[in-house]
Amino acid sequence: MKGNAAILLLIFFIFIACGCIEEKENNPDSSGCGFEQIAQITEPGQIKEATQQGPVLLMAGSSKDPEYIAQAAVFEELAEEYEGRATVSCVDSDQDPDLAKRFLGRKDDKKLASCVILNIERGMYLYMLENGNVTPEYPSASFSGFTEKEVLERTLDHAVRHREEDSQK
Repeated sequence: MKGNAAILLLIFFIFIACGCIEEKENNPDSSGCGFEQIAQITEPGQIKEATQQGPVLLMAGSSKDPEYIAQAAVFEELAEEYEGRATVSCVDSDQDPDLAKRFLGRKDDKKLASCVILNIERGMYLYMLENGNVTPEYPSASFSGFTEKEVLERTLDHAVRHREEDSQK
């Protein structure tokens, strides 16, 4: 019996060595959001760091919610399209309920919310509206529930353009 266990263990190590079984890396940029390209935010400092590189598209909600999963698929596409120009991120309310509350409001208020954070000035988030205007008011800048890809693209395009114009000043 011990011989069989040793053989199975040996086969397992051979599979790992050959690359047949992948070991999951503990990559802080890959997410519990369930998608490789979406950065999981677990503390406000990560948002601040990301805004130093460019705008941040953020969604908050429960990764167990079907609407969240559908939105995450759209976010994954946007992460690829905006790579190097914007950070696409999520806050999972199941893992980080206190941080998620900042974007969801009261527990029964919203199940899924998204926004584009343009920058941080004087310790306050500046949000990009769909029409290209900038506001420090989160409620007017957030999208509640599933948001179509075109709406998010339009808002992100405004934010990227705004940041490019600011960097040329």
